[in-house]
Amino acid sequence: MAKKRDESGNTGKGIQEESQLTLNIKVEELFDPYTVLPHPEVNPVVYKAVDRFVQRYPGEKMKITIMTSNVNPSLQEVFREAYYDHYDDELHKVKDFLHKRYSRVIILLVFSIAAFILGSFIPSHIASLAFIAGLITEFAIFCLWEIGYTHFDRSEASYKKKLILRARDAEIEFL
Repeated sequence: MAKKRDESGNTGKGIQEESQLTLNIKVEELFDPYTVLPHPEVNPVVYKAVDRFVQRYPGEKMKITIMTSNVNPSLQEVFREAYYDHYDDELHKVKDFLHKRYSRVIILLVFSIAAFILGSFIPSHIASLAFIAGLITEFAIFCLWEIGYTHFDRSEASYKKKLILRARDAEIEFL
């Protein structure tokens, strides 16, 4: 379902929201023909179509309708399970990446604070080590810059996590 559009054909936000993706796939093309064990994998073409859809059309819920000839219910369940497992794996990777980014920010923040404290302590107590105090202060500034860079990495991964969650939580229907 699409949001209501104004006269120009745009939604209120300027971005069209879609919630249904329809794929026309032959039964023999549902699964990756090269992967058999340990469990069947969904054809990568399906993942590409889903990923392209969630990037192009924002929204919360998603429904995937697969138009194909008769597919027995057990094969449908195998497809759904393989599909959901794939996106669960992708979600786990992104969560692990985000956890590492959060840990990195905390470590860099601790180093930065410690370096600023040390950098301000040294010149006031040991005048001959002013050069080293400058280096320590530069290190603290570098840590702060790395925190900003890490934040941008985390922002991109958070957006990717949102897309993966939408794809993972999609309702799959066979027609």
